[in-house]
Amino acid sequence: AFSTHLPQVDFGMPLAAALAEAGGQARVRCALDNYEAAVPLGQLDVSLGPPLALAVGSERGWTATERTALRAFGFVLVGLGERVLRTEAAVVAALAVVLARTSVWK
Repeated sequence: AFSTHLPQVDFGMPLAAALAEAGGQARVRCALDNYEAAVPLGQLDVSLGPPLALAVGSERGWTATERTALRAFGFVLVGLGERVLRTEAAVVAALAVVLARTSVWK
């Protein structure tokens, strides 16, 4: 894609640790949610600019405890529509929406 930039990807840590790390640095915090999304991802206000934290769970969705933790760290629950996507498809779709909304592709 004419870019050699590799984004930071962290995995293998408890949700609370990941939220503390990502949430503390990000101006925009959002989490894909199948059931309680407050706003479609495409309508999220990303005007604050990067860095942006995007939390993606499994196809089963977040548990009530995980949603509470996400909200406590300032994450907004966002959706990609009514259909449940596989995790790997949801990541690609969400990143495409975020990149388009942040004017990276202009």
